[in-house]
Amino acid sequence: MTYTKADLPEAQIRAVLDADSLLTGFDVQMMSYAEPTTATSRVVLIRVDGSGATSTEDHQFPTMLIAVFGAVADSDKTGLRIKAEEIAKKLRNQGPVNRITGVQNLTNPFGPYFTDSGRPVFEINFTLALSEEI
Repeated sequence: MTYTKADLPEAQIRAVLDADSLLTGFDVQMMSYAEPTTATSRVVLIRVDGSGATSTEDHQFPTMLIAVFGAVADSDKTGLRIKAEEIAKKLRNQGPVNRITGVQNLTNPFGPYFTDSGRPVFEINFTLALSEEI
């Protein structure tokens, strides 16, 4: 079976969030974080953060991380937390779509913590159940 980038778990989650315009106004990074070149850029990072053991041959259960980064010295930490809450709510209520069969163990957004450059960050962790069938 041949897979494409669109089949990756982080691409599946991005598509779900894009469908509701939850990533508007943010640069989206996949797999790893790279410090933006401008201090005013805001970023959403979506990545696989490890993997749990599979309980069946039909599903994978990758642990996922979504981090919402504000601008350098961003004073609107409440707005960032609200964005993280909106993303978590979407994931919490997400039904099956494409390869996603469920979202489990979803944490409430936590933070802010700060990058070395002074960007506030809110983080969400969850486990994603994916169907092997495409």
